[in-house]
Amino acid sequence: MKEGFDLLPAGVRRPALLQAEKKLKELSFIWKDYAPPYILNYRPEEEWDALMPDDDQTPCPLLGNNGVCLVYENRPMTCRLHGIPLVDVSGEIFHDEWCTLNFPMEDPLVKKELRWGFKECFQDELTIFQVFTEALLDRKIRELDTFIATALLVDYRAFDWKAWWSENGERITAAGSRENR
Repeated sequence: MKEGFDLLPAGVRRPALLQAEKKLKELSFIWKDYAPPYILNYRPEEEWDALMPDDDQTPCPLLGNNGVCLVYENRPMTCRLHGIPLVDVSGEIFHDEWCTLNFPMEDPLVKKELRWGFKECFQDELTIFQVFTEALLDRKIRELDTFIATALLVDYRAFDWKAWWSENGERITAAGSRENR
């Protein structure tokens, strides 16, 4: 997502960055220690929920004036899966909510044509992330999460990940983002 964003013209990026900086200011008021790379995983998930309520109507900073995603080809997984139920080909349900605008007056959970290989996809995603974190941190991590807005504000290539992990890894591991052994 960040690489796609960085390829946009400066005039397109600037409004999104201003919106992201505004969101960072709000988050920093609540979490005084919220600092780059703005990872959430050492906080209890209830704190995330308080900052991302289901009824939040704040538009994503990556939506242009015309309502179209500025980084559509590079959008994160959360955006790719938003608004649909996640039902595996096996019938296992990973997420049973959906946007009613996508499925007005119908239950998409019963639509077999919407089933897809989510289980395999999520396992592949986890494997890729573990390869990535092992190269970055010398450890296989299950997840490191951030907000889209704050992700726009970090130079991930220049960031000193190993120093950051040495300072924060224990808190993140203790909070449940376990390393895989």
